[in-house]
Amino acid sequence: IDEGTARSQWQEEAQKLGRFNLAVFGKTGVGKSTLINAIFGEEVARTGIGQPVTQGSHLYVTRSGTLGLYDTRGLEIGTSTAALLDEVRGFVDSRRTADPGEHIHIAYYCVRAGDHRIEPAEEAFIRGLHDLGIPVFLVLTQVHMKGGVIRGEHLQFAQHLFDKGLPVHSGRPYLTAALPDPQLGFEAFGVTDLLEATYSKAPEAAQMA
Repeated sequence: IDEGTARSQWQEEAQKLGRFNLAVFGKTGVGKSTLINAIFGEEVARTGIGQPVTQGSHLYVTRSGTLGLYDTRGLEIGTSTAALLDEVRGFVDSRRTADPGEHIHIAYYCVRAGDHRIEPAEEAFIRGLHDLGIPVFLVLTQVHMKGGVIRGEHLQFAQHLFDKGLPVHSGRPYLTAALPDPQLGFEAFGVTDLLEATYSKAPEAAQMA
């Protein structure tokens, strides 16, 4: 088989499938890049500890071209929520073209379980995303689970988030641990459940992608 012909046919089929695009938001250091790497199953986003490692907004696309992840700069406390929402609105509107493969279909807002709190600015940002017409999933990251039992204080924090009644999918946070911690015995979990829920909420035109 001619390689050039094969590549051309592959691209044609990929274009028929389209692309599903996910935007990932959250404060610096909550594990957005680690979650992205877990979704892709490979190191596509740089990760770091204690410092911003994603400058600006970056689009990561799988080799098949059917999944795009927009990794955005961290939402920092003290930053004007209105100004940041204006930036996001421009980011979203610029992709609302006639091609549904350029749209932002779903957003994740990530909060680290160990922080035990969500800032008022973050709540306002989530509401702003919802007002833009984007389904928002609230993702609790770095949740500790050992032997199938989730750490009690992380469950309490998840209940606290649920009680706030934020305009997020299913009204509750999705608990995840993108990576295991063999040294402390914590298990990776929750990413598959999050992706299954994401699929169920995706527009029909993007579900095949």
